[in-house]
This record gives sequence, C-alpha cells and structure tokens, in this order.
Amino acid sequence: MRRSNEVIVNIGLGLDGFFGFELIPKNSDVDEFNFEGKLRSVKSERKVYVIALIIVIVILPCNIKIEIRTDVDIIEIVTMLVKDDKAGMQKTIQDVKIPAIKKELVSVKRRSNK
Repeated sequence: MRRSNEVIVNIGLGLDGFFGFELIPKNSDVDEFNFEGKLRSVKSERKVYVIALIIVIVILPCNIKIEIRTDVDIIEIVTMLVKDDKAGMQKTIQDVKIPAIKKELVSVKRRSNK
C-alpha cells in the first residue's frame, strides 16, 4: 500500500441541515471514507457546508494537505477562520482542536459563484 498525504474531499448538502462527505486518498490503495450527518436549527446552507468542512479537517491527521474547490463565499469564511487574530475565534478553534487548519495545509482553488 502506497502512502499519500493528499486527499480529495467531496461535500454534499441536502435540505434541512443534512450533509455528507467522502474522503478519497490520492495515490493510495485505501478505499474512500464516507460520512453523513444532520445539523439542527441551521438556516444557512453555507454554514452547513463550513461545518462539514471543519469536521473533515478535524478528522484528518495534521500532515494531510487539503485542496478546497468551492465558491468564493465559503473560501472567505474558511480564510477568516485561518487568519482571524481575534481572541474569541482563536479560542474557539483551539477548543474544538483543529490542528490541520494551518495556512500551509489548506490550499484554495477559487470557483466562480454562479
């Protein structure tokens, strides 16, 4: 089995807070990992997407490179989480233990908002 530190992440959203994602290792013989979940009382589809993305980041080991392909609004939210110097946001990130949300591990490819 070849080891890879790159993963393809597919996130899908449904109605009423349902979401799912799959993690597919690049250049590896390992099968994909699938997860489905539901968030209660969330009215914004973008918030559900960002929460699903954060769950993915928490699940992955901290040496995995993540390539995000999404719309500009999601990129702005994730960038805010990575770069925000406010104490409250930093405390929140530390409390939920997101070790992989470092600038050098999260890369973004912009996709136009259509």
